[in-house]
Amino acid sequence: MKLRFVLLALLMVSLVTGGLPAVSQPLLPAPPNLEALLKKANGNGKYSMLLMQIADAKAGATVGEFADQGLQSAGIIGKTAVPAGYRVYAAPYWFIWRDQRSEKRRWGPEQLTGEPDTLQAGDFSTAWAAKTRDEQDEWLLLEYDAPVLASGVAIYETYNPGAINKITAFTLDGTEEEIWAGRDNPPLDAIFINQKNFPRPFKTNRLKIYLDSKNVPGWNEIDAVGLTDKTGKLHWASNAECSSTYAQIAMQTMRTGFIPANPDVDILTILGQLRQMQTDINELRQKAGLPPRELPPLPELAPQPEIFLDLKLLDELR
Repeated sequence: MKLRFVLLALLMVSLVTGGLPAVSQPLLPAPPNLEALLKKANGNGKYSMLLMQIADAKAGATVGEFADQGLQSAGIIGKTAVPAGYRVYAAPYWFIWRDQRSEKRRWGPEQLTGEPDTLQAGDFSTAWAAKTRDEQDEWLLLEYDAPVLASGVAIYETYNPGAINKITAFTLDGTEEEIWAGRDNPPLDAIFINQKNFPRPFKTNRLKIYLDSKNVPGWNEIDAVGLTDKTGKLHWASNAECSSTYAQIAMQTMRTGFIPANPDVDILTILGQLRQMQTDINELRQKAGLPPRELPPLPELAPQPEIFLDLKLLDELR
């Protein structure tokens, strides 16, 4: 009896509304932000030249929402043949990229891009160094991904700081404007964060740094250059050019007559060990009734991709 009453009520509603009440449907998931997904998949510029993009929502169950699998050989994804390339999954797509951003050369201008990664003062290949020690003045040209309404600059000088004597920036019409000129006197045993304010804020995506290298002894190494906007946020350079770079020498084959040592060992540590060896040798000579021997002149330190010890120096220590 009750069932008949319910059915009759539904029929009356249907006649009044023109049909049976609509059954609520589950909400469909929001479509992905394709622009943000593409940026995520290329690693914010890590990869380029997209060869193939394949929808594969099921892959998330095995590789997660995001997976950078690096360089992979040609293969099959699902039922689709894919070429060799850098394979990235950003749900719900697989992305196959042809190119990866080039690795930074040791002491090359590429070391000026991105955030600082030289953790202590000294001669480290994670910073830019000129081709020669003190033979000529140098310049650096920094480019940023997008124009910044800049109010200041921060330059991370990591070895023999103080050579910078002028900083300029280019307006968007190509005019080079002087930001600062002068001379700093920073401590030589610490990273010097050289901060200068713009005389007036203006939009720029290029900065140029001039170095009086001939008058500040040693390699004047710089790790990173940031532009400061009005909120205090730092924007890091994305590209860099320079008057010269030690990377040109670092890529060449080193001269014969030298023995390569562990490149991860600090040269100062090795020289300290050599001096200790000399002390030990002199103690043995003293016990044998022989006069002590002086340590021969040590080689001049210079940035190089490997540490090399002269065979003649080793012979003198025997």
